[in-house]
Amino acid sequence: MKVSLLTSCASRKAGGLFATIPNLSKSLNQLGITVNVVCVEDKYLEDDKYVYENIPLIIYHKSRWPLFAQLGYSNDIKDAIKNSMFNIIHQQGIWLYHSCVALRYKQKYPNTIKIIEPHGMLDKWAIKNSAWKKKIAGWLFEYKNLHTADCIHALCEEEYKSIRSIGLRNPIAIIPNGVDLPQNPHFNRGNKQKILLYLGRIHPKKGLKEMILGFAQLKQSSPELLNKWCVRIAGWGQNKYVHKLQNLINKYRLNNNITFIGPVYGSDKDKELCNANAFILPSYSEGLPISVLEAWAYQLPVIMTDFCNLPEGFNVNAAVRINPTPQSICEGLMNFFVKDDNDIEVMGKNGFKLVSEQFTWQHIAKQTLELYLYLLGNGEKPNFVYE
Repeated sequence: MKVSLLTSCASRKAGGLFATIPNLSKSLNQLGITVNVVCVEDKYLEDDKYVYENIPLIIYHKSRWPLFAQLGYSNDIKDAIKNSMFNIIHQQGIWLYHSCVALRYKQKYPNTIKIIEPHGMLDKWAIKNSAWKKKIAGWLFEYKNLHTADCIHALCEEEYKSIRSIGLRNPIAIIPNGVDLPQNPHFNRGNKQKILLYLGRIHPKKGLKEMILGFAQLKQSSPELLNKWCVRIAGWGQNKYVHKLQNLINKYRLNNNITFIGPVYGSDKDKELCNANAFILPSYSEGLPISVLEAWAYQLPVIMTDFCNLPEGFNVNAAVRINPTPQSICEGLMNFFVKDDNDIEVMGKNGFKLVSEQFTWQHIAKQTLELYLYLLGNGEKPNFVYE
């Protein structure tokens, strides 16, 4: 069996996909599947190749024309796919030109299995964001690409509902993201001022503006609680938006409480997760966030919205529920900050147990292999496939 993970980006620039694509490809390879990753060359790829270890990267190049580049257009992507030789295309993400190429390849070689994994890009919030660009891409290629998929890979039940709500009737497999459990993490959590960590892309959909405003409300109502905690925001985003958030922090005099630390990777990321006392993701829209799974893997309690699509965390007391509004975030923080150290530790251990049992990459890869065998006609229909 030969599988090609087709994506528009495979470096740190891909955000959450930079955690999923390398780990999925390596975990599938450990099960004896021949895997490659077809991806665009960008300024980070050379430095980030190491995370793929022995997985071949088939690299294509994006157009230099700005308008074409926004759609991910490439002159050589067709040759990259043609030369990769596979039974299955497992497309990662949508709305860009790699979708067009997957569509045309399927039309030319109909026996090739095409699986599309939108990664939350069909959620209502995501579709409304830059809607006119998505309508153009949809009209040009994406709608037909989606309708001709042999299977659509949803990360959770809510994403399944979003996919069905726009009229797609393809078989849908619900397989979540996974995470690797850290080996011998060196926790350093005896902080005089406890640390609340955010780790991810700095983007309006993540609810960071609302979080800052929630902290401003908390400063007014319960300054004694706020003084016991600080927030470290790790990630990357457009400078204009980061400056806008920093101006809010300055306006409400929260500089001693909220700090941007820039992107972190490798050992730096591990250190942040080991030093933190809790994790927050006040997001408006997610597929299934790797950052939350990683937080639980490091035994951190999580403060998050329902849009993170991990209700299991609330069910096992590993997470605190908030809405992406300043008032709700303020109330959630207040309720969490009054917890004693033992309660916080118990929540973190609940999260670790949840991830260990349901969300390791070994478990996810086995489910993905079941899906591949079924679609190739070599296995029974898995119980996570809905037709």
